[in-house]
Amino acid sequence: CFIILMVLLLFPAYALAQDIIGEIKSIKGSATVSREGVSKPLKATQGMLLFLHDRIKSGPGARLRLLFKDGSYMTMGEKASLHLDRFEFDPGKKERNAEFKVMAGKFKVFAKDLMKFKKRAFEIKTPTAVIGVRGTVYMVWVVDKNITQVICFEGMLEVANQYDPSQYVNLTNGFSTDVIKNLPPSMPILLNEEQMLELQKSLGETTTTETTVEETTEESTTTVATTTEATTT
Repeated sequence: CFIILMVLLLFPAYALAQDIIGEIKSIKGSATVSREGVSKPLKATQGMLLFLHDRIKSGPGARLRLLFKDGSYMTMGEKASLHLDRFEFDPGKKERNAEFKVMAGKFKVFAKDLMKFKKRAFEIKTPTAVIGVRGTVYMVWVVDKNITQVICFEGMLEVANQYDPSQYVNLTNGFSTDVIKNLPPSMPILLNEEQMLELQKSLGETTTTETTVEETTEESTTTVATTTEATTT
C-alpha cells in the first residue's frame, strides 16, 4: 500500500515535467496563458514554462519570444493567439513532431533544422492555411479568419490550403503568398528589401537572418525540460 501511495504522489509531478515543452524567454507588454486544469488565465511572465495544450494570447502593443525544447522559437506580436496543440521531441529516437495553431496576429517562426533526425516535422496551422517545414525562418500573419499571409525569410516551406492540402505552393527566400478561405494559395510574389524590413519592424526586429536564442544539441534538450513550475501564480 505504501508503494502504491508513493507512485500516486510522484506520478503527477513526473507527468507535469513530461508536458513542459518550452518557456517564455522575453515579454514586452501583457499576455495571458490559459492552461488545462487551471480555472483562470495566468499572467504571462519572463521565464514562465510552457506546457502542452497551453493557449497564449497577447495584448495590444505586446511582444513575446517563445523558446521550445528542440531549439526552435517564435516571436509573437500584439493581439495574437497561439495554441500549443502537439509537441513531441525525442533526441534519443531522433524524432520531432510539432503542431501549433496560430489563430490571430503575426508570428515569426524559427523552426530548428534537425538535420540528423529521422522525423523533424514542424507544422503551423491557421484558420485557412497549413505551413509545413523542417527547418526555416518565416512569418505567419493571420489577417483575419479568412486570410493568412505567409512570408519566407530563409530556407523553403510548403504552404497549403487548410481545407484541401493538395492545393499548395512552395516558398523560398523573400517570397510571399496569401491563403484565402476555400481558395488555393496565391501565386508566390517576391518582396523587395524594404517590404521585408517593414514586416520585421512590425515584430520589433530589424533583420531577416536568425541565430538560435539558446544553443541546444541533438543529444540533449534545453533547460526547460529539466525544471518544473507551479501552474498558478
